[in-house]
Amino acid sequence: MARHRLSLPRLVRLFDAAPRGRGGDWRRLNLLTRGVLRRLHRRDFCLPHALILFRFCRRWGYDTRLFIGARKGQDGLDGHAWVRIDGQGVPGLTPPDEHFATFFTYPEATP
Repeated sequence: MARHRLSLPRLVRLFDAAPRGRGGDWRRLNLLTRGVLRRLHRRDFCLPHALILFRFCRRWGYDTRLFIGARKGQDGLDGHAWVRIDGQGVPGLTPPDEHFATFFTYPEATP
C-alpha cells in the first residue's frame, strides 16, 4: 500500500469544509468519534479525532479552529491536536493543561 505524504497545512485544508448551516450535535459526534477511535487505536488518536470534529463542525456552521502543539516529555516531544468549537474546549480532546506550545492553528486568527 502506497502512503502519500502531505504537509500539515495541506492535510488540514483537505478536511476543511464550507458551512452548510447548523445541522449536527458536535457533543454527540465527539463521543461517537472517541469511542470508535479508542477501539481502533487504543491511544494516541488525537489528530484523527480533531480532524473529524474539525471537518463536520465546520460543515455544520460552527466556529471551529484546529490547534496542534507540542511539549517536552520524558522521552522527547509529546504532540497533541485539539479543536475549539465556538470558543470552547472539547471534552477528551482539549489538553489537560495549557503546557502545550501551539505551533499550528487553522484557520489562523485574524487581527
